[in-house]
Amino acid sequence: MPTLPRPTLSIAATGTVGSRVRPGHFIARIVRVVALAALAAPCFGCGRDAPPRAVPTEAAGLPAYLAADAAVFDDNFAPEVFGLVPPSRSDDDGKLAERLERADSVVRAQISTVTSDRQKGGVPNYQLVLRAVGPGISGRPTTEPIAVGLSSSSPSYPLVAASEETLVGRVVVFFFRRYNEKGNVAIHWHAEADTERTAAAIARARLLGEARARK
Repeated sequence: MPTLPRPTLSIAATGTVGSRVRPGHFIARIVRVVALAALAAPCFGCGRDAPPRAVPTEAAGLPAYLAADAAVFDDNFAPEVFGLVPPSRSDDDGKLAERLERADSVVRAQISTVTSDRQKGGVPNYQLVLRAVGPGISGRPTTEPIAVGLSSSSPSYPLVAASEETLVGRVVVFFFRRYNEKGNVAIHWHAEADTERTAAAIARARLLGEARARK
């Protein structure tokens, strides 16, 4: 009986032999599918979906402005700035000593500009710009203009409103400190008249501070 030749199976272009897949082609196909899925997947952490990075600001590390701070740096002019002399300043001397100790800077400063936001309607707030005059009295040196605000709740608000034009050019002793308010730098302050009486009070406060430091 003659021997019949064994049947052969044709290999399709798809890489299959009958119903079976060549191992090498199968693995290559899986790699390709995985790669395409990775490209189609959303990129979490990329582009708009990325969480915002924390950017350090100048306000970072500054203290918050609390009620105790508002009692010392009260955004207020002393009555003497307007020529009103209080009967006694014994209480003020205690606060002056605390201001001298806690202020970032204490300087003699000239009021350069006084402006208001009347155009917005309602009770206007005032904005003042001051520049240091001569060497600093205490704290860090200040060379840049000092911009501060004065709201209608300040005790000296009516005095500023009545004499805003004559305030420009006046020199005061300016105590101020920087605070962190909602991530922004805010300056709170107190201004004393540039008089011998204020200079004497500062000298007394320094002596008391030095005496406490030696204890």
